Amino acid sequence: AALNGSSISIGMAVIGVPGALASGVVNFVGAYIPYFGAFVGGAFAVVLAVSEGGLGLALIALAIVIVAQVLLENLLEPRLVSGFVDLPPLAVLLVTTLGGVLLGLVGLLLATPTTVIALQAVRTLRFGDPVPEVPSPDDQDDPDHEVAGAALDTSAGESSD
Repeated sequence: AALNGSSISIGMAVIGVPGALASGVVNFVGAYIPYFGAFVGGAFAVVLAVSEGGLGLALIALAIVIVAQVLLENLLEPRLVSGFVDLPPLAVLLVTTLGGVLLGLVGLLLATPTTVIALQAVRTLRFGDPVPEVPSPDDQDDPDHEVAGAALDTSAGESSD
């Protein structure tokens, strides 16, 4: 979202559109709403350009918005999101598209998180608990705290006579 807002803001400032920072802020907020937010943010930037420099400046602003949106939302964003949610970029793009087709804006917002939750549930049911218990730093200093795997300690039955 920050990359989206800053790229649009810089592009608008370079071509001399007043309110370039406001355009960046609208695009930043719009980036949290997949596809629809990009449309609203882009339209805002183009309207600012029309009001300042007419149709020529608006077409340049539109080109900047389209290039930024295509590069960020279709190439960079699926790669970044896939790293956070443990899904391949193509899967993120496909489930987001399917969610949008089936449920509209709500589907766009919920498709990736729902898919990740469903996959995690399947992994848990199929393979057991995939997330091991990690002791906190405070627990490591406490000798009475039993850490996962401590029950396998073979010296527990031996006496120190």
